[in-house]
Amino acid sequence: MNAVFRSLCLAALMVISSSVPLGIASLEQNTEATHTSSRSLVCSGDICLNEALPNPNGYDDASWPGGEWMEIHNSGNTTVDVRDWYLTNKASKTLYFNSTSIVDYDAADSTSWEIEPDEYMVIARNGVPNSVFYLANTNDIVSLYTSGGVQLDQATWTFSSSGAPSGSSLEEDSFSATNDWVATNGPTPGAINSGGSTGGPTTYASDLVINEVMSNPWPSDDNATWPGGEWVEVFNSGVDQMDLTDWSLQDAAGNVLEFDADHLVGLTAD
Repeated sequence: MNAVFRSLCLAALMVISSSVPLGIASLEQNTEATHTSSRSLVCSGDICLNEALPNPNGYDDASWPGGEWMEIHNSGNTTVDVRDWYLTNKASKTLYFNSTSIVDYDAADSTSWEIEPDEYMVIARNGVPNSVFYLANTNDIVSLYTSGGVQLDQATWTFSSSGAPSGSSLEEDSFSATNDWVATNGPTPGAINSGGSTGGPTTYASDLVINEVMSNPWPSDDNATWPGGEWVEVFNSGVDQMDLTDWSLQDAAGNVLEFDADHLVGLTAD
C-alpha cells in the first residue's frame, strides 16, 4: 500500500512546545537523544542523588507531600545515618537533613534518619522558604554533602524559560552521569524511578512514527480550529494498514490527545 501521512489537530487541553517530548500510547518514536554538556558529577559514594522534583504541581514550598523534593538512594551494603547531611543549590542555599526535611522522620525512632541498603529516602522542602532553599525550574546545580562537608554527588538540569515539565521528576541521564538530568515517566518518591533510568519514555519498535510537529503555529492561536492551531503528523512506514482506534498522544505533563473524530484530520465514518 502507499505510505499514508495523517495529521492531528490539537485541542486546547494539550499545549505543545518544542521543548516538550511527545509520545504515542502503546509505542513511542525511537529517536536519537540529544544531550547537553553540563556539570553533573559521577557519584563518589554509596549514597547518591536519585530523583528531583523542581517544578511540582502546586506551590514549590508546599508542605509534604506537596512541594519540591530530592530523593537519595543507598546502593551500598551498610545502613547510613544521614542526619545533618545537606543539599546546596546554585545560589548556595542549603537544605539540611532534619526533622523538617526527612520524610517520615520520627524523633523517637533513629532508623527514620538512617537509609538502609537499596533504600530510597525523600528529602522534601516541606514549607522551607525561598530564602533558605529552593530548586530552580530552568537550571540548577544541586550538590549532596555529608555532615562533615564531603561532597558525594552533584545533579544539574537545564531547561528553557518555561522550566522543567510541571509535575515531572528528573533523574540521571543513563547515557552519561555527567549530562544534565532528564525527565522521568512520572514522580516516584521513595521508590525506583518510573523511567527505569532510561532517561525518558520506554520505546517500542513500530511502523507508526511521529513524522512532523507544528508546535508554534503563529499567527494562528495554538488551540485554533484546523487548519489553524498546533498539530502532529504520524507516518505509517510499513506495508499494512493500521487501526488507530484507542491510540493517543501524551505530552510530558501527562495531557492526552485521543485519536478520534475531534482530532484526526479527514476522519470519516467509513
